Order: sequence, then structure tokens, then C-alpha cells
Amino acid sequence: MERLSLADAIREGSKTSAHVQFYFVRPRPASEPFAFEACALGAAAIGIGQPELGLDETEGTYFDLFTGVWPELGNEGVECPIPDCHHFICDLYSCITHLNDDHNWTREAIADWLDTITVQIPATVHQEASV
Repeated sequence: MERLSLADAIREGSKTSAHVQFYFVRPRPASEPFAFEACALGAAAIGIGQPELGLDETEGTYFDLFTGVWPELGNEGVECPIPDCHHFICDLYSCITHLNDDHNWTREAIADWLDTITVQIPATVHQEASV
């Protein structure tokens, strides 16, 4: 089965979770309309049916867990798309977190932005896949 793009996974997860800042995935009370609330990356995890990626770090850091699914999240040199933002140039993972938490972008807006940028998957991923 082909993996969903990061943008599409965010869109899928956004359909079944509420937006939250400063958490990847957080359970909600049973009385709430959605079982989880999630940031953009958490919505991506929910979108591929793996909300546990954002619930805890028992298997490694969040960065490692998410880049294990979407290696492009580790790509450096991504600049915040907000004009005059003084956020440093960083990896894609950090920029998405920055847009969600610091600029309060919707998850759908982040997914739309992802569609406008070209992100190369690191060469090491292609080498591993061809072995």
C-alpha cells in the first residue's frame, strides 16, 4: 500500500480530530465529538491510523517516530513562509510545528502550504528502499 503524502495525511487526520497547539496527539473526553485533538503532525499520524505516534515517546523521540514514516520531515533549509518572521531556517518537522504552535495556522493551511513546496526525500531513504 502506498503511503499517504504528509499533506494528505494531515488532511485525513484533520477530519476526525480537533486542532490543538503544543501537543502532538491528546485524547479527549468521551463526551467530546472527536476521540483526539492533534496538531498538524499529530493529524498526520491519525490520518494514517497511527495516533500512537503522537501519544508518547516510548519508542524514541517524536522526531524519530515521525521521520520514520515521512523522511522528508528531516530535510533542512526550510524557511517559515510568514513574511518578516524571525524564525530560523530549520528542518521541515520544526517548521510545521512552528506554523501550528507559534502562528496558529490551521492544519489544512499547513497541508496546502506543503503542496506548494518541493521537498526531496533524503537519498539514504532511496538507497535503503533499493536494497
